[in-house]
Amino acid sequence: MIKTEPIIKRILKFIAFCISFCSLAIYGILPMRLRLIFLKIFSLVATKIEPIFNLRLPPDEKKIPVKDEIIMKTGEDACVHYSGGSDSTLVASYLAENYREVHLLTFCHCAISSVGSSTYNIRNLKNKYGNDKFVSQLIDIDNLFKRMYLDPQFKDFSKYFFFTLVPCGTCRFAMHLRTIVYCMENGIKYVSDGSNQFYQMVAPSEMPSVLKLVKGLYNSYGVEY
Repeated sequence: MIKTEPIIKRILKFIAFCISFCSLAIYGILPMRLRLIFLKIFSLVATKIEPIFNLRLPPDEKKIPVKDEIIMKTGEDACVHYSGGSDSTLVASYLAENYREVHLLTFCHCAISSVGSSTYNIRNLKNKYGNDKFVSQLIDIDNLFKRMYLDPQFKDFSKYFFFTLVPCGTCRFAMHLRTIVYCMENGIKYVSDGSNQFYQMVAPSEMPSVLKLVKGLYNSYGVEY
């Protein structure tokens, strides 16, 4: 007897791929104002309709629970990757209530724009928890990012016949490496960021299996992530 569920799932995946491909093509020719409207509609469909949301997740990621909790260390300092958005600001707030001092690390390189917008919520955090609670750092990782992303491009293309590095994933990994250096320079043992389950459908760096590897990297340098 033929099982219909795997066949239906393959058909749905193919349809989802076609829709995504067509959507990307349409997005590329739209003016900016219509792009924003298009993105809102696409995000609503992709996140609110559960079967479509699940199709975007790798099968092994659906089975991994995400239950990380921030370790409470009132006498210690901690770092947070800080973009100024809602996720990193929420994490910074948690850390402020449970750590002695919180280092807000905002990174910049040639492919990041509007870095200065992070300062808005830094002011809000300092108004709530006090100026002495936070150390704000803007860290340039341009050379590191270029070395990791741009330099290997043609070498990888000649070897694999396609460009293998994802810019966002490479950017995030460069941030992790620079954070480790910062922690070692300042004697900090605890790091957090705004990684969450929602974004794993579009960002490999947010997937639990990848985050597990990142934790291992930090642990090898005596840092708890």
